[in-house]
Amino acid sequence: MVRLVGIGSRVSREVYERICEEAKAKKTTRSEIIRQHLTEYYDLKAENAKLEEQLDKVLAEGLRLKKENEKLKKRIEELERSLVLRKEIEKQKEQERRSRLWRWLEEHLR
Repeated sequence: MVRLVGIGSRVSREVYERICEEAKAKKTTRSEIIRQHLTEYYDLKAENAKLEEQLDKVLAEGLRLKKENEKLKKRIEELERSLVLRKEIEKQKEQERRSRLWRWLEEHLR
């Protein structure tokens, strides 16, 4: 059964009885209990909205960081490939230098 608690408000018998018990325990009116619960409800609703906004920001920042991380990984891979190529070029230059030195030695020490 639904009870009329306030103007235009209808609640189940259980809720009505809990409101009555709480009002009796706190020695106040049902209206005051309802007002307190509504105030708490709207405070929680506002806090929830702030938390959802913060969550959205955190998720967006996480996505941005993930993309930046992927770019940095690609840059590291490029730099590693470049380093390998430079080492190979230096190795070839050293081999060429040694080869020229041996040719020079062979030509001049005969």
